[in-house]
Amino acid sequence: IPPNVIHSFKNHTDSIVRVLIIIAPPGMEKLFEEVGTEVFDINIAKTSSPSDEEKKRLLEISKRYGVEIIV
Repeated sequence: IPPNVIHSFKNHTDSIVRVLIIIAPPGMEKLFEEVGTEVFDINIAKTSSPSDEEKKRLLEISKRYGVEIIV
């Protein structure tokens, strides 16, 4: 995805999906490390939406990486 392009990802199925994201140049992967939750069992699906606290944390952290979250 080129810089400054609005985009999103959404799973429109009931199945668990895997997403491979390649980031170049490197650096933004740290954003995912800070806000993400490591998954050890890929067969476990998170069924709940992010909490208000998780959303607030994402908004705060994303600014450090030059990412604007549009809600």
